[in-house]
Amino acid sequence: MSLLAELNSTRGKVSLLDFASNYLDTTDRSSFIEQMDEARLPTAGFDKDIRLVRSHLRRIHIGFESGVVVLAPPKSIGSTVIITELANNKAKVEVTDLLKQMSG
Repeated sequence: MSLLAELNSTRGKVSLLDFASNYLDTTDRSSFIEQMDEARLPTAGFDKDIRLVRSHLRRIHIGFESGVVVLAPPKSIGSTVIITELANNKAKVEVTDLLKQMSG
């Protein structure tokens, strides 16, 4: 979700140092930066070009092991769509909205 938020932001540059600071736990930041250094990505920043992934950014695809899929516009995450992390790598997704359509 953090990567999607960054890609959908209006910032023209991606700074890996800022990304780590804004989205990662303190304990994970140094290993993230080390891995980015090993991949030879510039940690200070690079221009963001989303042309190749723009169509994928219009909807966030949340897929579950059971086959359940939730598609949502990025702006709805955190408001209309609430994702709560649970134990054992599980998550609970709550959608609060007017039901418009259901088909099978």
